[in-house]
Amino acid sequence: MKTNQLLYKTMGGMMIAAAMLLGASSAFAQVKIGTNPTTIDPANNLEIEASTAGRKTSVDKVTGQVTIKDGTEGDGKVLTSDATGGASWKNVSLKAFAGAKTNVRQNMPQSVGPSIMTPIVFQSEITDPTNSFDPATGAFTVPATGLYQVFGSTQFDNNEVPGIPVFYSACLQIYVNASSVVAQSCSQMNVVTTSSSASNIVMLNAGDVLTMRAGAQVASGGTFAAVVSSFYAYKIAD
Repeated sequence: MKTNQLLYKTMGGMMIAAAMLLGASSAFAQVKIGTNPTTIDPANNLEIEASTAGRKTSVDKVTGQVTIKDGTEGDGKVLTSDATGGASWKNVSLKAFAGAKTNVRQNMPQSVGPSIMTPIVFQSEITDPTNSFDPATGAFTVPATGLYQVFGSTQFDNNEVPGIPVFYSACLQIYVNASSVVAQSCSQMNVVTTSSSASNIVMLNAGDVLTMRAGAQVASGGTFAAVVSSFYAYKIAD
């Protein structure tokens, strides 16, 4: 008799424990925090809802995907942080351009002095999502203030210049607002063909104008030519 009573008590305790466990599993399968704490989307494991209607963070029960709706969300946006750690969704907009000159000769006057440089113009643009680059003038108008990587290169070639003069020196410079040089490369040589490239990381303001310019001194004739050139810049930080 005592044995049966003990067995019943043991089985009863196990059943109660199992019921509690199942109840706990069911209760904690979904968690809701914030506004409307008793209502949760059946597809979610977790929801944190703000008092402003429609603004919540949730975790999908099947995929584990996190959804953050704070009123700034939208297609193609990225989640960013402000100085205090507050997150919000923002549009991604590429601030960049790339111009190219391929086997199109641009004859330029010999530089009388180191400050006499001729802007290189381009026959095409490879990319320009903000429509900020004018190939005809070679000018890139900075669309937004920030830190930019700038790069330029050109090939000097006097093989078709009358007299085929050799270069005494050749320089490539990247200017901001036609006054400040932010990148340059110069060399001295006695050759008919040479090349040069220049790059830098610089802080630019919206509305600044970048141009790439070339200058050279030659043995005779007072003219030199730039043939193949590339010029690009892209924003890397605010």
